[in-house]
Amino acid sequence: MSRLAAEHDNPVAFGAPSTLAGTLSGTGNAGRPIQLQQKPFPFTTAFANVGNAQLTNAQGGFAFALLAVPLTTQYRVLVTDQPSIVSPILTVNVTVVVGTKTTRTHV
Repeated sequence: MSRLAAEHDNPVAFGAPSTLAGTLSGTGNAGRPIQLQQKPFPFTTAFANVGNAQLTNAQGGFAFALLAVPLTTQYRVLVTDQPSIVSPILTVNVTVVVGTKTTRTHV
């Protein structure tokens, strides 16, 4: 039986680029077409395709570059040919980075 798993560092800074990577394990895992899908917070819509589909490498590996993660989002990866396999949902949390700056002025 094939298994699809994805990994990502959590949380990611607001609007920062990141990479979602994983592996399709099992026999016949090389050169399989896969599609990244997303469902943004508050998770009330259906999953939607993100970018173009790609093929797994010779070891079944894959990586999707995320140009920016603006809010907490659920991701999954779908094998688009037969047999179709869907990865478990991976939630990427977004953290806001707050900074302060003080200056001193003499009058």
